[in-house]
Amino acid sequence: MTNDDIETLLFNLNKNNIPIKHRIEIFKSKEYNIIHGAVPYRIDSIDRELTAEGYYIQNEKGIYHTAIIIMHCYGIDIHILTLPGYRSKGLTVKPIREIILPDILDYYGIEEIVTDFRNERALNHAIKCGFKKSGAYTIKYTNNGE
Repeated sequence: MTNDDIETLLFNLNKNNIPIKHRIEIFKSKEYNIIHGAVPYRIDSIDRELTAEGYYIQNEKGIYHTAIIIMHCYGIDIHILTLPGYRSKGLTVKPIREIILPDILDYYGIEEIVTDFRNERALNHAIKCGFKKSGAYTIKYTNNGE
C-alpha cells in the first residue's frame, strides 16, 4: 500500500464514499476520536476487496486526517500518513504514543513493533511517538521503552 493509496483512502472516508468495517471507537475526546477498523481501498484483479486495517484519527469536526495502517508482512509493520494540511500541528504524537501503539501491542499480543523509516522527518516523528532507533533504517517500539 502506497502513501497515495492511504491519502486516497482518507479522502474517500471524508467524502463518506467508503465505510469503516468492523469499526471500534477506542478513544473519544473533545480534540479527536480514534477508530480501529478495516477500510476497503480497492478491488484486486480477481474481484477481491482489499482492505486497510488500522487506526484512523478524526478531529473534532469529524475529518479523518491520519491513518495508521497495519501491514501483516513479517510480523507487524505500520505505515502512518497524515494529510498535508494537518502535518506539523501536534495532532498525532499524543494519540499515537499514548493510545494507538500500546493498543497495537495489546490487540495483536506482541511485545514490540519494528518498522523502517523513509526520511529524517519520519524518524523524528516516530521518536516523538515513542519509537527508538534500532538500526540504520529501522525503529522499534516496546511498552517498556527498551
